[in-house]
Amino acid sequence: MRTSEQITTEIKEKLGFFPPFFSPAAQTPQVMENLWQQTINAYVDNPLPILFKEKLSAYLSRYCPVPYCMICHSCSLYHLGMKAQEILELLESPPPKPADVDEYLSILSRAPSELRDLPSNSVLQESLLYCSIFIALEKEAAEYCRTELRHFLGAMNFQHLVALIGYVKTCHVWLESHPEVAYETDQRVINNLSALIEDEPGLADFFYNYVERVRRERQGSSWLAKSSEHSQNESALVESEERFRLLVESVTDYAIFMLDPNGQIVSWNAGAKRIKGYQASEIIGHHFSCFYPSEDIESGKSHQVLQIAAAEGRGEDEGWRVRKDGSRFWANAVLTALKDEAGNLKGFSKVTRDVTERKRVEEALENANDALEIRVEGRTAELKNAVSQLQSEIIERQRTEKALQESQTRLKLINSISTAGIALNMSVEKTIERTLKQLSEYFKTLRVAYSTIDKQGNLTVIHSIEPQGMPQLKGLVLDLTLAPEYAIALCMKEAVIVEDVVQDVRLAPLAEAILARSTQAVLNVPFQHPDNLVGLLCFESSESRQWSEHESATLIEIAQYLSILTKNAQAQKERRQAEKALQGSHQECEITVINRTTELAKANEDLISGINERKRTESALQASHKDLADIKFALDQSSIVVITDPQGTINYVNDRFCEISKYAREELRGQNHRIINSGYHPQAFFKELWATISNGLVWQGN
Repeated sequence: MRTSEQITTEIKEKLGFFPPFFSPAAQTPQVMENLWQQTINAYVDNPLPILFKEKLSAYLSRYCPVPYCMICHSCSLYHLGMKAQEILELLESPPPKPADVDEYLSILSRAPSELRDLPSNSVLQESLLYCSIFIALEKEAAEYCRTELRHFLGAMNFQHLVALIGYVKTCHVWLESHPEVAYETDQRVINNLSALIEDEPGLADFFYNYVERVRRERQGSSWLAKSSEHSQNESALVESEERFRLLVESVTDYAIFMLDPNGQIVSWNAGAKRIKGYQASEIIGHHFSCFYPSEDIESGKSHQVLQIAAAEGRGEDEGWRVRKDGSRFWANAVLTALKDEAGNLKGFSKVTRDVTERKRVEEALENANDALEIRVEGRTAELKNAVSQLQSEIIERQRTEKALQESQTRLKLINSISTAGIALNMSVEKTIERTLKQLSEYFKTLRVAYSTIDKQGNLTVIHSIEPQGMPQLKGLVLDLTLAPEYAIALCMKEAVIVEDVVQDVRLAPLAEAILARSTQAVLNVPFQHPDNLVGLLCFESSESRQWSEHESATLIEIAQYLSILTKNAQAQKERRQAEKALQGSHQECEITVINRTTELAKANEDLISGINERKRTESALQASHKDLADIKFALDQSSIVVITDPQGTINYVNDRFCEISKYAREELRGQNHRIINSGYHPQAFFKELWATISNGLVWQGN
């Protein structure tokens, strides 16, 4: 068996401190081991939620005449985050009656499933808590409740609940047997009690008077009838109350004192002496109204406070109070009525706090707030203007951003369509079909269609993609001559927006056929198609609607792209035709060139023969020239030579002639031959000479 020291060490390691609860068993290790194992199994390691365990333990402990458990568990609840006022409300709540338990069981029965994991829902938790209190306090009357709880919780959770209740009762019996156990030295109380009472001064009154409250509750309950066992513990209760009184008297942060039914002071603690400045001997027996300023005394405020507390059981107010030296302080005061078992008023307990510093801070804050409000008012108009301008800028920016996003969406769509068309080298019709598919992915709730309009005014749906629930449109043919206004608008390449087919008079003749295809609203954008047709892109909705700018802009831009695409396709078609014609022309030209080349080759051969003949002629001529040159040289050496035109003008004379005539060649050229006439021959001589020469004959003479 372990020693008390070993058990104590384990308790400190497990809890972080040694509760004085175990001190009476320090000399009997077996008892300490038993108490500690019960604490471990039924309380510390009990899997029930810790907040639920502490609430149940705190409430049941109010029926123990020794306040140790109630105060310690209340401090634990505060440490777990429960507000002080909520703790007071829990402790002050009366024990549940059978009718209350029926209502709680009804709430638990409506839980969605078996409560194997205890609920965090506050209504279910409260119902479970008070049903648990009922089975802990009652005996035979609680059998039905125990049965129901076992059903709701399941066997395992119910056993843990029963173990916890049994452990709490064991603790109460242990403490009633050892009333000397002091809660003041418990670490939970040291850490939390002061702050707990400061947050809710009413808890000080409850802890001070809870025995009387429980005694009154016991009188109305068969299960708490007075017994001999209770009488045996009366001395322990008196001792506990005396210790609590000593605790109250030692508190210095609060003025805690008692009043008789008329408001006369009958007790005085150290806190009252510090705050108000009176010794107990100076103030006991005086009316508590002496602490009020003269204006409050004249208005009867102190009398009103007593009346409210007597009628309602409790009263709280704040206001100025007066110390012994005449100085004022701002006080928060709680006045609680004390009544006997018959409900007769026995007096009042009063707890007062000096909150002057808080009041000063509040006033400073209020003054600062007033100054701030003035500044705020001065800034409000500026801020309103700035906010208004900012809102306008934000709206404009949002509008711009939305337009930019929509524009980027359209650009991305067009780029995707054009890129795919180029990459896949698709035809115009294939590109249009792919365009419809991508449009349907962006506008999933709309029917997307492509149609053509021929010269006779017939609209034929070539491709269509429908969302789920809309019928197929492909192959539909409409005679647009029945709706001339609609047809003219399309042929003029104008976008046609129809928000409600039924209401649009342009489509009245075609409305029945359109509505039969579940079309209520239409957005049509025409574009030029090859072969003198009009292409038509279309959004259709199964419900009447207003078409957004983004939807119309998208369809218009896609139509413009397709128009360019079709024009390019037509141009490429014409280019291919021209290339084909040019290719035929080239072939004809090649034949002509071949024939011409043949002709030129033959002509070239003839030319070469002619050139060779000419060369031979030139060679003969050159030889002839040489002969002539030789003859000329011989003539120049032996004869005179003169050449004239038919009129006798000298064109040429040789050197021999110049030598004999003594004329220079320049003097003779251009002169008539008479210049050399010597006059020796008669006129007839010359006539005969010229006649012979003129006839092409050779004249000879001297």
